Order: sequence, then C-alpha cells, then structure tokens
Amino acid sequence: LISKREIVFSWPFVTIYTNIYVYFVHFNILGSNRRGPCLSDPGSSALLILILLTIASSQSSTPDEISADKSSAINESDPVYWYNKGETLLNESVDLDQNMRQEEAIGGYNRSIEAYNKAIELNQSYAEAWNHKGMALRLSGRYSDSIEACDRAIELNPEFSLPWYNKGAAFASMGEYHEAIKAYDEAIRLDPGFAIAWDNKGDALDGLGRYDEAIKSYNRAT
Repeated sequence: LISKREIVFSWPFVTIYTNIYVYFVHFNILGSNRRGPCLSDPGSSALLILILLTIASSQSSTPDEISADKSSAINESDPVYWYNKGETLLNESVDLDQNMRQEEAIGGYNRSIEAYNKAIELNQSYAEAWNHKGMALRLSGRYSDSIEACDRAIELNPEFSLPWYNKGAAFASMGEYHEAIKAYDEAIRLDPGFAIAWDNKGDALDGLGRYDEAIKSYNRAT
C-alpha cells in the first residue's frame, strides 16, 4: 500500500479530497460510524489514494508542459518564427527537387509559402519574407505569382538585390529573356559581385543568341 506520507497535499488535493469524502459518505463506503475517510483501513486507503492520484495527474500540467505551451504561443506570434520555418521547408524542398522527388518537393514548397504568408500576415512590411515567398513560388512553377511577390519585396526595400534576381529567374523560366536581363541588371547594379546573377544573365543572353555578351557575363561570374 502507498503510505499517506508519500502524498503531498496541496490546495488542489484538499479540494479533491473533500469531494471524494462526500462521495464516500453518500454511498456509505466509509460506514455510518466514521467521520471521514480512514486511511488505516487497507481497502479504503488504497481506493482513496488511487482516486486522488488519478484525478490530480489528469488535471495538472507539469512546469515543462506549461513552459512549452507558452513558448509555442510566443513563437507563433513572431513573424521571424514563421520566416525561419518557411526557409527550412524551402531548403528541404530544394534538396528533394535536386534528388528528383518533385512531387514531395512541390508539397514542401507549398508549405513554405504558407509559412511565409503567416510571417507576412504578422508583418506586412517583411521584405525578406516577400522575397522568399517569391522564390518558393518560382520553384513551384507559379511564375506570375512569383514576380508579384518579388515586386512587393522591391517596393518595400528598393536596395534589396535578391528579389531582383528571383524576378529575373521567374522571367527566364517563362522564356521572357529580355525582361529577365533587365531584372538581373538591377540585381547586379545593387550588388556588382552577385556571381549567380551574372551567370543567369549569361544564360538569358545565350537564350537570345547573344553569345559574345553571354561569354562576357559568364566571365564576370567566375
């Protein structure tokens, strides 16, 4: 049997104990000559302690659980939390895409877009979230939506080179090489050392048959 010394009677236990006492008396479990639960009786003691522990454990939360709940609530109200979640999902999706697991990758891109949307909902001026949303949209094949998201990022931060690059990549994916080159040129103007923008500009020039210019652009990428 569990000793009554092993139970810590806090105020919740006092309340529970009182309620169980009323139950015991109502059903005459304790006997008419008893004033309360008698823990010296093995049957009553075991039953009472079992009920106490069961109810207390079901109605209480540990400090760790309470802390985790509060932390989750705080995180989910922070746009940076959703931005970081979107970035993680986006990186995982790119890996899946590179390993020819396109169907899984598309699902991941869509989940990353949902995370970026949540970040933007919490902070409409979050240029980085708009840019990464544009990237995820582009990689999922939604090029027009990608360009719109990139334009919003550029509007919020005109000196931000990445949305210009992503906008150029979206245009290039649509075969609109002239528009792609314009966007890449803006990215390069803001960041002259932006190697991948030079490289992609070379691809766009190559697509237009402007091979000498493409070679020069490729050389700048190295």
